[in-house]
Amino acid sequence: MDKAIVVRDSHRGDPADVLGRLCSNFREQEHPFPVRFAVVQPEPEAWLLADHNALARLSEERGQPTDFPAPDRSPEQLPDPKAKLASLLATAGVPYTKEAAARLAEVCDLGLIEALCPSFTCFKRAVTDC
Repeated sequence: MDKAIVVRDSHRGDPADVLGRLCSNFREQEHPFPVRFAVVQPEPEAWLLADHNALARLSEERGQPTDFPAPDRSPEQLPDPKAKLASLLATAGVPYTKEAAARLAEVCDLGLIEALCPSFTCFKRAVTDC
């Protein structure tokens, strides 16, 4: 079965407004398959920050074992999750690249992400509803 999930980051905007704009520009009858929307708050890097063990695993795989502290709040509350992720990885000598992000996504504990990042729950719902 064909399906599509459109994922958009909020860039600190109101996720409901972003979702509303996405939905208002969408014409369901133009697609012969289900389409769902998910808004990441504020950006996908927040999800990657949720699992400090995944960060440690990536740094170990890249030759510089580093311990990272567990988040004390939702990474979605950070002013700039992408900059924070790049900074943390830099302390381990790991440049933030799309390959590094992909590896983190592979090894992250989805339960931790869901527990710390409410917008991930919305994304998960879009995946299962589609």
